[in-house]
Amino acid sequence: MSSDIIVYGGLAVAMLRGALIHEIVAQSASRRRLEWELHLALARMLATTPPQTVTAAQNSDSIVTGHLHDPAV
Repeated sequence: MSSDIIVYGGLAVAMLRGALIHEIVAQSASRRRLEWELHLALARMLATTPPQTVTAAQNSDSIVTGHLHDPAV
């Protein structure tokens, strides 16, 4: 009878280890998929958003004065 307990206990431990390994692999795959989906979403957003910054190279007045050019002045 005690040998049955040992056998079933060993089987239960092996099954729990297998379930734990399966869960770790599934979480890793899920995380990679979510990271990829986030990457694609950000890439789409950046591709459709026009740039809104003005650099000094685009505005010659800012190079001389250090200030952005104000057309109202």
